[in-house]
Parts: sequence; structure tokens; C-alpha cells
Amino acid sequence: MSLADFLFTPGLQRVLGATLLQPDRSFTLQELLRLADSGRGSAQKQVDRLVAAGVLREDARRGRQRSIRANTEFTLYPELLSIARKSFAVVEPLKEALAPFADHITSAFVFGSVAKRTDGGQSDIDLIVVGSIPLLELSEALHKAEQGLLRPVNFSLYEPAEWAALVESDPIMAHDCTRSYAEGTVMPRAAEYENLVKTKAFEAVAPTPGAIAGFLRNAADYRSTAEELGPGRHLQVFTLAYEGYFQVVQAVLEFYEVRTKDAGRNLAIQRVSTSLGVDSQEFAFITKAHERRNGTSYVSPFPPGSKAEAATMLSILAKYLPVAHTLTGTP
Repeated sequence: MSLADFLFTPGLQRVLGATLLQPDRSFTLQELLRLADSGRGSAQKQVDRLVAAGVLREDARRGRQRSIRANTEFTLYPELLSIARKSFAVVEPLKEALAPFADHITSAFVFGSVAKRTDGGQSDIDLIVVGSIPLLELSEALHKAEQGLLRPVNFSLYEPAEWAALVESDPIMAHDCTRSYAEGTVMPRAAEYENLVKTKAFEAVAPTPGAIAGFLRNAADYRSTAEELGPGRHLQVFTLAYEGYFQVVQAVLEFYEVRTKDAGRNLAIQRVSTSLGVDSQEFAFITKAHERRNGTSYVSPFPPGSKAEAATMLSILAKYLPVAHTLTGTP
């Protein structure tokens, strides 16, 4: 049950969750009806009422297809967006995904651009989970949640003792994970990353104490979990290895004190892969792995993966995780 059930039907919540949080995206009527997942006639009437009220607006048709998006000029758009974020569009799908692990979770919270309400429609949802949960099970649950959220969930898992140590060493991070600080001399940012900041492809940030080590630890956990899986679980190995590699990417971004903006994961992977010295064949494979994940897992399950693909992705993670440790000076 959603907090917003007294306001909107479940089907309408799915439509509003997609449109309100992605105001730059135009949906066909057919896409909205599929999202509503209710009777076609009823769902179309609901969409038409939203258009008539001004909550949604019509764009130019795509051939015979009606094209519809959120109307950011609607007077109540900020209020509707806030309701969506606090209930059916972000918080509740994450709560539902984490519910099976509730007895093993100490705390879980969203941080970053979503928490600051500066996110765009394709921004990652940054999530910290503190607890003792099998990494593979949590990863699979959140991958499933991504299909309803229509955006990636980038999570970090901490054991309670690890999180307590981080809180003790950095109380500001514990109070507000969207704010960070640094004291003393800051290493100058490499020119390649500085240029991406100047062109606004990346965002300059202050370093978060413990973040680099945390990302690299997560990458190692993904690797060890993938290596422990039994024969035939190629899809899970591939997925874990890919997510582990992206933790490496985040560690390097943190080292250069930058973050991606909105849908910048692909650019980040390419830039960091170059910094790590990834060769051309590996670079091509990583790019295809990202396209495969980005193009399928957020709207439908991954297609079956081969043993060779899984082994290649895992070998890339194993090869460049130590390189990232050396690059960032992290033991």
C-alpha cells in the first residue's frame, strides 16, 4: 500500500512516477498505458484527465502516436513531484526492495542529488545500506527495483561496524551524506578531468573522507562474490563484475574530486577506463557491457549472458582493481 493511494490509483501512480521525475522525456500514449498496467480504457481516461487538467501536456505526435510529457509549468508540479519522490516514485519502491532484508538492516537512506532534489530524470539513485546482507541478494533485489524506477540504483553496502567507524571518523558525513569537507592541501585535478568540469560534463566536488576506500572495498566484495558463484550463473557473474567495475570508476572519480551529472555514467566509465590504461579490446567490451546493461536492465531483465562474457567482465575487474588502488594511493 502506498502513502498516495488515497490520491491516485496504483496505475496512475506508475504513470506519474515516470513522467513527473523525467520531465525532459516524452512518452508515447502506448508507453504510459503499459506503465499503468490496468485496463486500457480506464488508463487512457486517466491519462486524458491529467492532460485536460494540465498535469501532463501533449507534444508533437510521433507518426500516429500521441506524445505526452509532464507539464513543469503546472501550478502544482512542485508539490506533485515532492509527493512522488516521498512515496511511489522513489522511497516506496526502495523500501519494498529492502523489505525482505529488514531484520538484517540497521539503516538505509538515499543521498546525493536525489536527496538534495537536484536530480534529473536519468540521475542515479544513490543509496547507502548499513547491515549484514549477502551482496548478491541485495544486488538482485535492487536491480529488480530499477525496472519500476526506470533509473539506476547505485548502492553502497556497509557492515554496521564499518559504518560506525566511518561515522566516528567523519560525523559530518553521518549527519548529511550530501555534504563533505577536506582539510589541508588538495591535490590538483588532472587536466582531462578539469576540462570535463569546465564543459559541465562533470561536477567538481569536495572529497568525502573514506569514500575512495569504501568504493574499492565494494568493488572487491563484488569480485569475491562473483568468483564464489557456482557454474551456470553467468548472468549474475557478469552483473556483479560490471557493478564492481563501476565501483572502481567511482573511486577514481572521487580521487579526482568530480562526479557525473545526470546520465553521465557512460562518460565516466570511458574517462576512468582511459586513466586506468584499459586496452582497446577491453575498452570496447566495457562500453558494450554498459550499453547492454543501460539498454535492458532498467526496463527489463538482462538477456542471458555467456560464460565467456562473464569471465571477461570478471577478469577486467580483477585486473584493474589493483590499478585503481595504486592510482588513488589506497592500501
